[in-house]
Amino acid sequence: MFIIDDDTTLSELKGLVNQFCKARNWDQFHNPRDFAIGISMETGELLDIFRFKSNDEIIQMMNDPERREAIGDKL
Repeated sequence: MFIIDDDTTLSELKGLVNQFCKARNWDQFHNPRDFAIGISMETGELLDIFRFKSNDEIIQMMNDPERREAIGDKL
């Protein structure tokens, strides 16, 4: 796992994404259709975390380090 902070540059983030994709041989799927499908699926999974939650419940989730990390992983 990589720790990203306020000092991490966009270039470093792009490099991490590139390494992640190459390790999984995902370059073959980098086209508009597959990007759109992937974004939609991941967005749905992220929305499901917050579905039917009150603002207070969301604040509690975000204050829990493990749940916050799981949400960050989805992002």
